Amino acid sequence: RYGAKMEESLLRVLLASPSWRTRAAGEFTSGDFELAGFRAVFEALAALPENADASDALPHLPEEFAGVFERLRESAATRPGLDLDREYEGAAEKLRDRAEFRRVFRIQDPAERRRIMMAWSPERKQRWMWLRADLSARRSRRQ
Repeated sequence: RYGAKMEESLLRVLLASPSWRTRAAGEFTSGDFELAGFRAVFEALAALPENADASDALPHLPEEFAGVFERLRESAATRPGLDLDREYEGAAEKLRDRAEFRRVFRIQDPAERRRIMMAWSPERKQRWMWLRADLSARRSRRQ
């Protein structure tokens, strides 16, 4: 799933670097994460002191999500040389898009929706088009 992959990418970076945890804690909330396990891991990581080791979050996780944490940590460990800046920015941008797209989906007034979308970057407009095409394809497969 698209959403799960972006959440996982961001969490891998947070597991790898305390400075990224601090940045993410200021930019995102647990509400930005759809998957309960990823939400719990984010909360535990974001609550850590600035220079704490990521593994210090494990005792603060509900037991049912300890496996999620371990899988994320293993995934991060198997990716040496990961470009943390690129990985973070890519995942963060998609999380921001998801929040913006949800906001726009709720707008009933077509003129207001167009006004908002006109201010988007060309990249965000393209991602919107991909999302709309994906949703349309999913609906047609269900029918």
